[in-house]
Amino acid sequence: MWGTSVSNVPGSGIGWIVDDDVTGIKTAPANIEELTAALVFFRENRDKLSPLFRNCKSKFDRLFHIDQSTIGTVELYSRLFDAI
Repeated sequence: MWGTSVSNVPGSGIGWIVDDDVTGIKTAPANIEELTAALVFFRENRDKLSPLFRNCKSKFDRLFHIDQSTIGTVELYSRLFDAI
């Protein structure tokens, strides 16, 4: 989600992935006016996109890069084996 606008649907995980005004803009679910306003904001403020892109890339690398996923998987299996 490289500088995006998303609907903050409860239980979807989107609210956790997108940090409002840091990696994107969250809007209320089913609120066409908010979503439209966010998209218009991006269209009219392209200079705001670069910081969002950098923040998205940083968050992706920190949380979702394959190396981080591997570490998380190994830690999970270690905890499961310790519990047996």
